[in-house]
Amino acid sequence: MPRSCSPDYEYDLGHIGLTRNSQHQEINYKGLREEFIAWLQSKGLNKYYAKGLVSSLDRHVKDKRIKEAMDIVNIFANVEGGRHELIPALHALLSFARLKGADRAWIEALKEAIPKREIGVDLKIPSEDDIVRSLRIVEKVDLLRHRVAFNLALDSGLRLTETVKLIDDFKADAVEKTEGFYVACAGMFRKSKVAYYGFFTEYTMRLLKQLSEDEKKCLTDKNAGKYVQKLSGVVRCKYLRKFAFDKMIELGVPESVADFIEGRTPKTIGAKHYMILLRQAKQYYPRYAGYVIELRRKAHY
Repeated sequence: MPRSCSPDYEYDLGHIGLTRNSQHQEINYKGLREEFIAWLQSKGLNKYYAKGLVSSLDRHVKDKRIKEAMDIVNIFANVEGGRHELIPALHALLSFARLKGADRAWIEALKEAIPKREIGVDLKIPSEDDIVRSLRIVEKVDLLRHRVAFNLALDSGLRLTETVKLIDDFKADAVEKTEGFYVACAGMFRKSKVAYYGFFTEYTMRLLKQLSEDEKKCLTDKNAGKYVQKLSGVVRCKYLRKFAFDKMIELGVPESVADFIEGRTPKTIGAKHYMILLRQAKQYYPRYAGYVIELRRKAHY
C-alpha cells in the first residue's frame, strides 16, 4: 500500500504544530504560533485584539499539547486571571487547527470543553458627579496620552479600541471643524458594526494636537484601560460610553443618531440612510458637546 494511503501514516500539518493519524490527533500551539499569527493578520482583525489573543495563548497554553477535551479543561482549571481573554483565543486556535486539516468532529468536541462566556447586562451608568470628579483627577495625570484617551472617550462615546485607533491615526489637517466641534474619520470595522466617525470638542482637539507620534505609539486599548482602572475614583471608559449615550437621549438626540455617533451602525446601512444619519449627527451633537463643556467648567478647567 502506498505510504500516503496507509491508515497508520502520521503526517505533520504545520511543521510540528498539528499531527494526525488514525490513533492520535494533537495540537501543539508552539509549533503553530507563527502561522496562527499570520492567519489572524489575514482576517483583518484589529491589531490590538489579535495581539491579545496571541498573548493569552502565550501565557496560558505555551507549549502544552492539546489531545483531548480534558486538556482544555485542565488549561482553564489553572487560569487565575484572564479567563475571558482565553475563551476567544482558544476558539480561534481551534478554528485555525480545523483550517489546517484537523478532524471537524474532534475540533467540535474540544470546543465543547471551552467554558461559555457569562453574558449579563451591566446597567451601571455613572452620575454627573462621577464624571466631574473623574475629570478633575484625569486632568492631573502625568501621561498626556491617557488624558487624551479619557477625554476623547467621553466626548465621542466610542469604544476604547476605536478611541485608541482614532488617536493613532490622528492628523489635524484631516479633521473637519463644524459648529464648534470636530469630526474625524474612525473607519473602524468590527464584526457586524462599524464606527465611521469620532465626534469631539475643542478641548480634546487641543490635547490631540499636543500628542507626539511616540506617545501615540505607546498607547493601546489595553494599557489605556488598565491605567484608568488604577486611578481611584475615575470612571472606566466602558461606562463613559454608557454615560454618553444616556445623556444624548436625555438631551433629545434620537436613538438612531446616538447609535451612529457611538459607532453602533450596522455595516449593511444604505448610502442614503448613512448620509441622513451623518447630517443628523452633526445637527444634534452640539447638544451633547455643550453639556460636556459645562461638565469641564464644573471641574474647573
